[in-house]
Amino acid sequence: MSRQLEERQVRAIYESIDTGSYKAAVQQANKLLKRQPGNVLYKALKVLALARTGRPDDEAEAHGLLDEVILSRPKDESVLGVTSHALKALNRPFDSITLFEEAFKQAPHDEELGSQAFMANIRVGNWKPAQLLATRMFKNFGKDRMLWWAVMCAVLQSMYANAQLTASSSLSTATATKISAASAAMKQPAGDKDRTDVRNLLLNLALRLIERAPETTHANADRFALHLDILQALERADEALVMLDTEHGKHLVRTSPVVQEIRRELILRTAAWDKERAATEEAMQFVDRSWEHVLSNINSHLYSVVAPSIDTIPIIDPGLPGPLPPWPAPPVPEDKREALLAAAQECKKYFDAMIVQDGEAGKDERTGWLALLELERRVRAYDLGGRETEGVIDVPELLEGYVKAFGGKAVCVEDVLGHAELLDEAGKERLRASAEATATELETDVASITSTSVLQRLITALKLSRAFAAVPRTAEQEVTDAKRYAAAYFAALPLGKDIPKTEIQPADDLAVLAAQALVGAHAASQDQAYLYAAAALLETACSASRYAYGLRLCLVRVYRMLGAGKLALKHYRLLGAKLVQTDTLSHFVLARGSMFSLASNGDLDYLAEATEAGVIYVSNTAETPEMLVRAFQWEKYSQVTDFMTFQDRLECSLQRDLTLVELARMRILHTGPRAGAITDAELVDMKGFFDRIVSDRYDNRDLGVLPSLQPIAGDSFDKQTTLGPVAPAGGWANAFLKVYLRTFVNPLELDRQQDPEVLKKLGVELPTHDEPLSERVKHLTDEELSELTEEERALVDAVDELLSWVERHQTKEAANGNGHGNGHAEGGDKDVVERIAKGFEDAQARIEALAADPDGSLAWKILHASTLLHERFVLFSLVSSSVTSKNASKKKTDPLAQGVRTIRTRGTAALKAVCAALTARAEREDAATLVERCKDVLGDAVEVGATMDVLAASRREAFEGLAHGIARVSLS
Repeated sequence: MSRQLEERQVRAIYESIDTGSYKAAVQQANKLLKRQPGNVLYKALKVLALARTGRPDDEAEAHGLLDEVILSRPKDESVLGVTSHALKALNRPFDSITLFEEAFKQAPHDEELGSQAFMANIRVGNWKPAQLLATRMFKNFGKDRMLWWAVMCAVLQSMYANAQLTASSSLSTATATKISAASAAMKQPAGDKDRTDVRNLLLNLALRLIERAPETTHANADRFALHLDILQALERADEALVMLDTEHGKHLVRTSPVVQEIRRELILRTAAWDKERAATEEAMQFVDRSWEHVLSNINSHLYSVVAPSIDTIPIIDPGLPGPLPPWPAPPVPEDKREALLAAAQECKKYFDAMIVQDGEAGKDERTGWLALLELERRVRAYDLGGRETEGVIDVPELLEGYVKAFGGKAVCVEDVLGHAELLDEAGKERLRASAEATATELETDVASITSTSVLQRLITALKLSRAFAAVPRTAEQEVTDAKRYAAAYFAALPLGKDIPKTEIQPADDLAVLAAQALVGAHAASQDQAYLYAAAALLETACSASRYAYGLRLCLVRVYRMLGAGKLALKHYRLLGAKLVQTDTLSHFVLARGSMFSLASNGDLDYLAEATEAGVIYVSNTAETPEMLVRAFQWEKYSQVTDFMTFQDRLECSLQRDLTLVELARMRILHTGPRAGAITDAELVDMKGFFDRIVSDRYDNRDLGVLPSLQPIAGDSFDKQTTLGPVAPAGGWANAFLKVYLRTFVNPLELDRQQDPEVLKKLGVELPTHDEPLSERVKHLTDEELSELTEEERALVDAVDELLSWVERHQTKEAANGNGHGNGHAEGGDKDVVERIAKGFEDAQARIEALAADPDGSLAWKILHASTLLHERFVLFSLVSSSVTSKNASKKKTDPLAQGVRTIRTRGTAALKAVCAALTARAEREDAATLVERCKDVLGDAVEVGATMDVLAASRREAFEGLAHGIARVSLS
């Protein structure tokens, strides 16, 4: 075959793979391999095509052929490139190390191969081999970046000394890092001398490597910051400060936020307060008003009197502002109290002068005002006078002045409420009265407002007046406020008539205020008419402001309360959440989302949403290591640990567990009591999440994007619209993980641990427990129970009783050795059967009562109770089918089989009655009735007809779909 023809045929395989024609690519590769069976490139192309098909048989063949390619030790660039892609497709990152290291050994002068081998180690966290390889490459090629690669790897070894993985490991890099980091982090436990010695040895190695580098390499801010970090970790802060005092160091302090942050940490360690005060005042004089400079200036005043221990406070202070209390302040000796107050007064004078100067210069700067509030927060933390109000400023007066100065800024309310804990009741009332007076004045002629700044002042005044309102509030008060806010909203809408469609209406916050006042009216009266009116108002506002995500999230919450799950999902999808946003936002629709899923009736919308929300956790394993590689390539060393933390937070995300549970629940309601409802991979994940990292979950869910404009003394909007006692969290996830593990996994498999030698190599120390996992899944803690609704508790109790009953019989039969014990049902069996069967009937009665009371029962409660009853029956069917199949030959004499038959008969009858109740409830869904109930709440301001039409249709579909789904899955 001519070389030209061969290249054309190889190009054809590439094109087939690029276009997704994998079968054709395999056929083309097979033709070439018949002529040249030993050609490594053809084999590599075939492997890649097989790996991309996604079929298990093809993947098995690909793995075998890939081993042949690796053992051939290829060094050709094209073969290495194709093989590298195949390794990624088959999830074999450790073989990439072998592939490129062997190639580099054969061509030690090929810099590109060396870099590829180094990056392969980086992807899986093999810091020590990566450091040795980078050091060797620096000797061979003399490139500065290779030296710094070695430095960074040495530092990472000191932080995650035991996190390297082996090819036999089944844990991801992030999980292993997470588990071992607690014992191998840079800050070692006190008294752990061996680990501290190893850490210091590695850091000194990194420092020696830096000393070999040319001085010019410090031109890179990240290299400079890494050098400072190492000196700081070795407690050589004085040397680090000397570096910062050079001209180059001062330049980087001015231009690099990373270097600035390290400098502040060094100041805290060395207590150079006078120097820091002068530096921050100089920086702020030149309009560098960063909040970090403000905090450092306050620290420099207060800590010069009472210096804290580096281990007792965060190195980075809490950011702007929030309802966060300050960290525990160090005790203040009696002889230093006056000095501390004097230092605070001196600091106050500085920021007072800043406010005056800004005012005289006409600058619209908030820095001085917020600095005084932060100073007051700090001083009160010391409790100098033993009284809550002891401080250095008059907070109500300052906040009142702040509102007058910055009420035209949207951030004003957030700033004021962020310091509400500094106000006593009299101060809150003073601010409320002042805000109410401003609002009343501006409301006299809202239609004449032609400036968004003036409109924002009205919004600020109304928000503060509501925030500091007294509670509890009556429904009448809330409706009066809602009408007031709605009138202002519609009067101000013309102000945004000419804005682009991609912009939000400047009056949107008024619509949020009105809607949340209506939700407050429902909370006070339990009258659903107020929720209908809120939905109509929010729909109207969303149509005028498509990208007002705060409005849309409020509407999602209201629709979920009203049982309109499809409408809630529709508005959530309009947010356009992508990638990692699904981890932070998907809880808005997936929290207890199985009650809205109609997968049992063939509607897979919620099932698809849960599946899509889980994609980020899969892609995280592959994509985050690539971001880590980019950080090394571009020498962004400050980002390396950030990417590792990012990977860790996704790997151990609480929302990941919650999504996994909801997806499993939706799937069994879709498939029913059939094998394969829960995949083996999901069960492995469930066991892994529960047994390895249950105490280390990260709650990444974002609630800050949901506006809450309710009075701060009462319940927040989030709490008022949460379905259940509290939102599902770690306790809820644990409870359902226990139920599903116990139902689907053999007890012997539950207690089987990963190979101890593998865990030892990983540096993983699994938590020790007094009981094996098979016993721990049988008990629920108070925390877990507190997060469950009454219906969820009923499900958990019923499954526990069922499984305990089955386990007792299986244990007795195994002990007797005759397969059916004593051959008759005992009195205890009858009691258990009666309790389990009656549980179905009690749930049926509750659902019928809820469905028969459309005016008083929120629709979500009907869907919730019905779905959980169906789930209980499906779990019962799964357990009982496996039991009865084993005892098929003795159904008439086996008490277990007899009890199962009785429970199934009564459970089926209960489900049939529930289906009838749901169908009857669906028939009563009438848009005209809903319109009649809510049309007078806001008067003619809002057209409610269109919203009630879609709401009634959505709820009718939900009730009918659930009834049909239950009948299809469990009653057919």
